Amino acid sequence: MDNFVESSLHEKDVRDLLGIPRKTLWLTLKHFFKYAVIFSLIFAAIFTLANGPALWQKLKYFWKTEYKNQPYSNYPNINANNSQQVFLPDIGNIPSSTQVSLNELKIENNHLMIVKINVDAPIVWQVDENNILANLKNGVVHYKGTALPGQNGNIFITGHSSNYWWEKGNYNHVFALLPQMVVGDIIIINYNNTKYAYRVSNVFEVKPSQLSVLAPTPTPILTLMTCVPVGTTLRRLIVQADQIWPSASESTAPVLELPFLNP
Repeated sequence: MDNFVESSLHEKDVRDLLGIPRKTLWLTLKHFFKYAVIFSLIFAAIFTLANGPALWQKLKYFWKTEYKNQPYSNYPNINANNSQQVFLPDIGNIPSSTQVSLNELKIENNHLMIVKINVDAPIVWQVDENNILANLKNGVVHYKGTALPGQNGNIFITGHSSNYWWEKGNYNHVFALLPQMVVGDIIIINYNNTKYAYRVSNVFEVKPSQLSVLAPTPTPILTLMTCVPVGTTLRRLIVQADQIWPSASESTAPVLELPFLNP
């Protein structure tokens, strides 16, 4: 009983010392949580508005691949076990198209194509670190000093996962779906009118300060980078891919079935 009285008196003394009656304290906390919720909702609305195009891409991808269980793109992936042949089942009323070779693939010169996520973007070559941000409005950017297609080494290319929708540029969310890439997916580059094909070998995240992903390699690889989570610069997503064409072990280019990219 004495402990109960002492405890009650102690609580009352504290409230009296702070000058906050119990009712006032409850109202203060209530208002704090109310304004915290309002602030969170405003922040979420601003974030969604600022990153709307990238978030819309992610929503469309989820709807088509996860909900409807269909490929996001009407382009197929090259079979991971056989780069000579790919297979495209009929999708709804869209029949498989005539097979074409990689050399016949319609991709503009100095462009990067990722068939899985509907990326077809110009590459701005040999851009130094100080000018990367300015050039991202024109496509994806090749980091100056890293390898070029046809050379042994690490070709390093970066692109926006998201940018403010009011910023000028047609490629503000070109890599919004890059986190959907998995081992075995195919990336194609047309460099100086020569096509190169790469198969994804590794997907991981690093800190912005981790520059080892730029390091040269003894064999030809392609490294793609973008910021994650979408709308932030907290981490960097890295997609690494090994060159599979041209290859000394293959006498002909891979065969693809390519209807069209989704609009």
